[in-house]
Parts: sequence; C-alpha cells; structure tokens
Amino acid sequence: MRGALAKTVRALGSDRRLAVGGGIVTVLVLAAVFAPLVSPYSPVEVFSGMRNQPPGTAGHILGTDQNGRDILSRLIWGGRVTLLMGTVPVAAAMVVGTLMGLLAAYFGRWLEFVILRLMEVLFAFPLILLAILAAQVLGKGMLNAMAAMAIVVIPYVIRASHAAAKGTMALSFVEAARIRGAGPGRVMFGEVLPNILGPLVVFAVSVAPIFIIFSAGLSYLGLAIEPPTPGWGIMIAEGQKVIQVAPFVPTIPGVLLLITSIALNMVGDGLQDLLDPRAATRKRRRAA
Repeated sequence: MRGALAKTVRALGSDRRLAVGGGIVTVLVLAAVFAPLVSPYSPVEVFSGMRNQPPGTAGHILGTDQNGRDILSRLIWGGRVTLLMGTVPVAAAMVVGTLMGLLAAYFGRWLEFVILRLMEVLFAFPLILLAILAAQVLGKGMLNAMAAMAIVVIPYVIRASHAAAKGTMALSFVEAARIRGAGPGRVMFGEVLPNILGPLVVFAVSVAPIFIIFSAGLSYLGLAIEPPTPGWGIMIAEGQKVIQVAPFVPTIPGVLLLITSIALNMVGDGLQDLLDPRAATRKRRRAA
C-alpha cells in the first residue's frame, strides 16, 4: 500500500502539468476553505472614500471596487461560491450519469434504447443554452443553478460511462464473473466500474473548468447568486460598469477565472497520461 502511494506521489511530482496545475488548484481551494482566516477583510465591508483604488493601494493589495470593497477579500470569498458551483454539479452528474450508463450497458435492450435516445434529445441543445433554460425553469438561487448545471452534464457522463462499460463488458474477466454466478450488482460495481473509473475521473476533471466558467456566467446573468454575495461572475458583471475608469475591477476576477480553468485543464491532461499509459505513449510517438 505504501509502495503504491509512494509511486503515485513520484508520478505526480514528475509531471509538470500535474505539479503546477495541482499546486494552483490546491492554493485556490485552501484559500476558499480558510477564507475567514486568510481574507484581509469582510467581502462586504465598504471603505468610505476609497472607491476604485488601483492595485498596490496601502492596505488593499489588489485595490478596491466601485463600492469601496477590498477586491482580494471578495476574490477569496468568491472562490468558495465559484469553485463549489463548478465542482458539485459535476460530482453529482458523475454519480447519476455513471449509474445510468452502467445500467444501459449491462441490461441493454429497451432500457439502453430509452436512455440513449433521451440523451440524444438533450444533445440537440447547445450546452450553455440548455443550462440557462434549466436555470430559468428551476428559478434563481445557487442550489437551483447547480441542479441546472448537473442536469446538462449528465448526458455526457452517460455517454462516456456507457461506451467505456460496453467495451469492458466484452472482456473475458467479466464473462468469467458471470459464469461464477455474480449478479448484476457485482458485475457492474465490482468488475466493470473499477476498470472504467480512471477515464471517468479524467473526464470529470476535464469538464470542471467548463462548469466553473458556466457558474460564473450564470452569476453574471443574475441566475445563481445576487449581490452583495461575492462570486467571480458577479464581480465581473459589476466591474463592467466602471471598466472605463477602473479596468482592473472586472479584469482581475476574469484573469483568476482564466488561471483556474487552465490549471484544471493541466491537471486533467496530466491525469490522463497517469491513468492511461497508452495515451501517453501515443503522444510521445506523435511528438517523435
């Protein structure tokens, strides 16, 4: 067990993408979790007479916004909302979508037909438009916005898990488990799921940046959270009002959103090579 853990740690450290991307994500997550301890001020505290102060202002490293609130504090607290809204829907969709994909692959016939045809209907809608439509139907609010995002990603998880499970079920060890008398639950969760979990984890990490941006977009449109609750999307939306006189106000949260997305993509690429050695081999051959 210790040997496997040490091997994994060495592999993580040897991949620059995982090291850099994982380091950035870790810092952001820790800052969000410990926001009350690391935030210089309350995210809603207003400093009278200090509106639109530029970065480097005494006591305000990243400056203040149009209402005189500390930008760094709002970024830290806003990370709680943005990261939560970007990851929880993906995690929920992974659970539901993986289960439905396994059921469709194992039982096949009419169940597979119904599930896959229903997913094809949802695929007909552009992702962002479907998320906005679901958010409008469910109503405003953070929980409703996360539910809307989970709904739109479930079809993609089903397709990924179904395709992976279908190929795995054709392998000899699955047939051997059936011959031994293993039931559906044992075959799906004891034999098939462990063998498709790696690609599904990579898929989840890969789509997380998209949904972090989606969450910011829904907040930007006023469909998720509303002021004065801090969120990177709201900070960008509010900052647009003063972009002519204080361009740093909307730019700083926008840059942080971009950095977060790039870092998660780096982690996803690194995990793909770590969990799928054949993909890494193919990449090296193409590079050569």
